[in-house]
Amino acid sequence: MIRVEGVSKSLRGQMVLDNVNMEVNDGNIVVVLGRSGAGKTVLLKIITGLIQPDAGQVVYDGNLLHYGRVADNSSVLNKIGFVFQGGALFDWLSVADNVALPLREKTKMRLREINHRVNEVLKLVGIEGTEGLKVKELSGGMVKLVAIARALVREPRYLFFDEPTSGLDPVSRERVCQLIANEGRRNGRSTIVVTHDLETARFLADRFYILRGAQLAQTEDVKKEDYEPESA
Repeated sequence: MIRVEGVSKSLRGQMVLDNVNMEVNDGNIVVVLGRSGAGKTVLLKIITGLIQPDAGQVVYDGNLLHYGRVADNSSVLNKIGFVFQGGALFDWLSVADNVALPLREKTKMRLREINHRVNEVLKLVGIEGTEGLKVKELSGGMVKLVAIARALVREPRYLFFDEPTSGLDPVSRERVCQLIANEGRRNGRSTIVVTHDLETARFLADRFYILRGAQLAQTEDVKKEDYEPESA
């Protein structure tokens, strides 16, 4: 379980998050809906320790997340898989090398074991046979799948997705959504997806939150005008 308790954050003098509270149960996918620029990515980065909040705390299964240069969150961060909006892949590396990075940097696995695990996860996301391709040669949908493969390669306990279907065609979007749905609930994972896309949210969510005006509110019935004004 992940708990976000009283989190607030201002950027450049503007309140982005104001006393935000959220809970993600084991095996559940929580979706945070909000327009572009509402602060969804800031919230996600606070939850994963990448940005320090001005107030509040984040707790993973009873373990408080710490911030700052000397903070040791290895017990939590080693269980996190994060898919950034743009993929955050290295264009000059191959698909296999991008996916293998977390294993090479964070484990003591041997090369043969790493290669085996990379092949497993590429098959899982449906892009086996692409190991030798460079990221710059891939379509947008393929880049998302490689990023998801990298997030899954260490079999994380917690998964985070920042606008996972942004810019994708309908076929790629459906493929990515189905993959997130399957893997997000696997082995009791706690998963958070932030998006402005209502169709993606409805497909994935066990629970909805809307972020608007720095306030986060849980809701059951979501409409686009609830979080994105018609003039936007």
